[in-house]
Amino acid sequence: MLEEEQKSTVQKNGLREEAEFHDGGEKYALLVSVGNYQKQNLVDLVTWKSDLDLIQRGLTQGLKLKEENLRALGSEGCVSVRELALAIQNFAKMLKKEDTFFFYFSGHGRNGELTFSDMGLALPSILAFIGELPCKNKIVILDCCYSGDFQTEGTRGMSLEDSAESFAGHGMAILASSSANEVSRLDESGRYSLYTGIVNMAMLSRRNVRQGCVSLHAIQQNIQELMEIWNSRYPEHRQQPIFRSNIGGTIYFEVEPWHPQKPQEINGIHRENEFYTICSTKPLDTAKLKRLSVFVIAKRTSDGSSDSQDLKDSSKISQLTKRIVEEICGTGHYDAIWCYFGYDESDIIHHLYYAHSVWARNDELQKMYFRASKDSFVQDGICVVENTSYRMLRRMREENQAGSAQSAERDSEHSGNLGEKAPGKLSGANLSEEEYVLETKKILVEVVSLAEKFLVSFQEVANHTISAEEVKVHYQEWSRRVKTLYLRLSDGAIPPDHLYAWTEQVVDVAGCVTDLAILLEEQNRSNKNGFDERGSWLMNHAVKQYYEGLEKLKEVEKKL
Repeated sequence: MLEEEQKSTVQKNGLREEAEFHDGGEKYALLVSVGNYQKQNLVDLVTWKSDLDLIQRGLTQGLKLKEENLRALGSEGCVSVRELALAIQNFAKMLKKEDTFFFYFSGHGRNGELTFSDMGLALPSILAFIGELPCKNKIVILDCCYSGDFQTEGTRGMSLEDSAESFAGHGMAILASSSANEVSRLDESGRYSLYTGIVNMAMLSRRNVRQGCVSLHAIQQNIQELMEIWNSRYPEHRQQPIFRSNIGGTIYFEVEPWHPQKPQEINGIHRENEFYTICSTKPLDTAKLKRLSVFVIAKRTSDGSSDSQDLKDSSKISQLTKRIVEEICGTGHYDAIWCYFGYDESDIIHHLYYAHSVWARNDELQKMYFRASKDSFVQDGICVVENTSYRMLRRMREENQAGSAQSAERDSEHSGNLGEKAPGKLSGANLSEEEYVLETKKILVEVVSLAEKFLVSFQEVANHTISAEEVKVHYQEWSRRVKTLYLRLSDGAIPPDHLYAWTEQVVDVAGCVTDLAILLEEQNRSNKNGFDERGSWLMNHAVKQYYEGLEKLKEVEKKL
């Protein structure tokens, strides 16, 4: 089993791949648009039908929610509290653990209540009712006056028991049309509610689609941008949308088929023969040139030698490269091919190569790609570059690889020569695989929990409920802690081969959070009020990368 896992890892060459985002279960929606307020002696809302149509179109056409999974309450804009309660109870019976539930309300709002045709109902009670539904995430969209008068239940921290799968995408998010002390407006035509129209645009926008999915974070960012355009155009009718969430990471909605580009498979070549094994290939094409990287485990030279010194000989590497190039070019036209040579699977996984070679089709390309150095050698149109530090780096890797001491002890015990384990701090080879996983997971848990805590405050700056200056002051120690954890992670033991991809992704997630910490410190040093435009963009981009990193971690964990 372990060999199969390692082989799978080698075939991917340890390269960072795009995450395949999945939203899991079904999407369901309960839509409430109230227009009839005669029993309440309130002004009727003539936009109730337009709002219903807009949100329904955004969910079904934009987020690909099935029409049979959608229920709209009431007729002629009349919706009672009893109808709402029965509808939520019915959804509670049909929802499954992996499902997503949307609740939309358009109508009057006042005094912390949503106002229905017969009476008002406290918003916290409605949110608590929805929060008990047996599905992994709930998204509440409110388009009514004073709709921002609510709080979510704290920050979702990660625990050691959590996997990325059980943490990311679970919880509740609330999108509200206005702050706690603002009215919600109609668009300039008066035909529909402003916020509902903007939500519809964000759900339908093609710019938010990435790898076949739309994230809740992208939708919210788009809503915020569109509302800022409205506010700049109509400052006297300013409206501040509110977004709060206790979801770990964000949610991704599959909206169209996506076929990720896999490492290139070349039909017709022998991926394994007596001379070499081609572990993987990676296209490096440009608009004008067809180029390829090939990752190779060398077995023996053309004259049959499997001695490591012979394999490292530049002329022998040149001969192997020529054989590989002839085979690959026999399947199609290539302008340049790079070959990276390792002795075994572990070299390929850890990107440690004892040499690499470059073949280019003509003199012009050779001038472009061949690099003269004391370690390079050109023969028969092939440039070979030896890694003179290979043996030292290989030894350092083996000495500092978690679990390697256990393997050495097992080998010694088998041979009847059991040595004592070196005393001292658990690091490198003295760290067992179980200890390595635990220590790495502890750092991941703390980094992710710190990230989620910061993102709550960062969103409140966007909500205009706290200032950027408050965040800068409050999170100074936070920044230092994040950087310390990242350094601990980066300087830790080298992972066992089959945990390399997982560790690499953990480091990537921590790196995204560290980027946030560094950007926050830069904003502190600028001595400017608020976050400047460049800083805001970079921080939002780091947030997006962090969310994507969590999704990639989910995919990597599934393969362990």
